[in-house]
Amino acid sequence: MFFLASLLSLLALSSASPIHKRYSSVKIQSNRNGQCLSPQGDALANGVRVGTLPCDQAKTWDIDPGSGSVILSGTNLALDAGTGNDNNEIVKLWTSYPGLYQQTWYLTDDARIAITGGTQCLDQGSDQEGTQTWQCTTGNTNQIWNVLHEGGNTPTPEPEPQPNPAPARGYDGLCVTVSGGTENNGSTVDLSNCFEDSWPFAHLQRWQPLTGKSDVDKLALTAHPHLCLSAGENPSNGGRLHLNACDGVTTGQWERTNGGQYKLFRTNLCIDVKLESQLFPQKPYAIFKELQIWECVEGNTNQVFDTVL
Repeated sequence: MFFLASLLSLLALSSASPIHKRYSSVKIQSNRNGQCLSPQGDALANGVRVGTLPCDQAKTWDIDPGSGSVILSGTNLALDAGTGNDNNEIVKLWTSYPGLYQQTWYLTDDARIAITGGTQCLDQGSDQEGTQTWQCTTGNTNQIWNVLHEGGNTPTPEPEPQPNPAPARGYDGLCVTVSGGTENNGSTVDLSNCFEDSWPFAHLQRWQPLTGKSDVDKLALTAHPHLCLSAGENPSNGGRLHLNACDGVTTGQWERTNGGQYKLFRTNLCIDVKLESQLFPQKPYAIFKELQIWECVEGNTNQVFDTVL
């Protein structure tokens, strides 16, 4: 079994720390008022607003340097920014959907917590505004958040268990993913955040050769081996990728080139990242880029994908 990660994301990883780190059960302190991020009231449920409380009364969170979900410790509730696109949106608890745009935050080296791929930051506004999203602005100290251990000290990140290379790419990479959260015949296939094995939609990123007996083969979903990657009946430049029954007449075979491209057998068409495509913040996870079929060009990094075992 393997999954496919775009070279664009892997290049970005080359400058990152080789060991993924995490902060577990920490408090997140606002630079503006010295209080800590916490749900408001006693209820812990979807829709509960998140604001700040004195740190000795605040709940703890699990947060990763870099990109990922911010999870209320001991729960499956994530910090959710509404749409994630607008100023002055409240932040709230919501069931965690890994990769969902409005729940995917980036903890920066300068202590900002920003929507990954967006323009909004976690912001501690006035007493009337409370904790909100606001356009990330250099020098805006309302957007600085300090990560604290229970004792009030800045924690040292602990290494995250690495059962295989997937987690390192699960936050920073983009992987070939069935859109929409279901394995339906005809579902489009695009790029989303790479999911860890434990995430509920990981099975929609795990691919394998159908027979494993040749360098030219159909690519099937490991958990759904009757569904394969397809470029359609008459593939041409700009055509979308989707799932199709592996025994269907329109399901082609793929050949992995020495340069890391996935080429439709007996054509000069390759899987290609559509650069002009925009982020689509759908549920249960966002699509960051569309995939298409395009004429193979040697050295075109939009067409090179890594195989992660």
